[in-house]
Amino acid sequence: MRILILLTLLLCGCASPAPLFTWKQDGSHLELEQQGRTVWRFNADPADANKPYFHPVALPGGDSLTGFRPKDHPWHYGLWFSWKYLNGVNYWELPVKGLTSWRLLKIERRPDFSARIELALDYRPSPGAEVVLSEQRRIDISPPAADGSYTLDWTLDFHAGGQDLECSCTPLSQAHWGGYAGLSARFSQELTEAEVHLHPRQLLSGDAFHHCPGQAADFSGRVAATRAGLAMIDHPGNPRRCPWYIITDPKQPFWFLNAALLQDQPLHLRPGEKLRLRYRVAVHPGAWDESRLEAESTAFARTK
Repeated sequence: MRILILLTLLLCGCASPAPLFTWKQDGSHLELEQQGRTVWRFNADPADANKPYFHPVALPGGDSLTGFRPKDHPWHYGLWFSWKYLNGVNYWELPVKGLTSWRLLKIERRPDFSARIELALDYRPSPGAEVVLSEQRRIDISPPAADGSYTLDWTLDFHAGGQDLECSCTPLSQAHWGGYAGLSARFSQELTEAEVHLHPRQLLSGDAFHHCPGQAADFSGRVAATRAGLAMIDHPGNPRRCPWYIITDPKQPFWFLNAALLQDQPLHLRPGEKLRLRYRVAVHPGAWDESRLEAESTAFARTK
């Protein structure tokens, strides 16, 4: 009787549908797919880039919001974290002088399609040199919600080495392109109709907003048929509020969002001193206005 019922369900198309999402993992890569299309992909293979990164980053069924190694800035890796200068040594542009190395500690993928990724990173001014800064990084990724949105919560625990350390960037006062470092997103060059919202609300003009104080920033646009956005939220427990460094230049095109922790002043760590940074990245349909950013900032502030 059970066999007969099962055959009947299969013939009438009433059998349970295939899972909406699937995992794909190979060594240092983890990818969430929906019916063969990438939702997000984490990459930790040193052969791919000199930083761990996420790319593509998309809504389910949509095209990637992020761009990878564009010709104008081949050191831009989708969604990634990088220091600019540690004690004057460049860890950002290619060819970099500072060395960022890492070990992948854990990739935990769950049946509900949430995930946790943990890495240990070391920063050295040159190969074989003493570690000037070490890091324990944890990224908690939520399962996609009904509207396809999901969050990536970044917890970065740093521990200074045996010498005084200055974390800095090119001063914004010295060059119009200075002021960036930290958590960054480079958007797809296929993006159009770019839109920026900030909390608290600010008046924006032009195509470059190099100093935008606030708790959260949202960058949205249209890629192919999908309008979607990526928001960054600064946690109130961070040692200082970061201004947002934003570029919306349709001529190149150049779309960029950075949590510019070092823009106002360098950060100094004593030998052995610890530093924790927390950020939430939210990928979502449409655009988030100031009121939605405020609500999401409040929710993130309440997380443990």
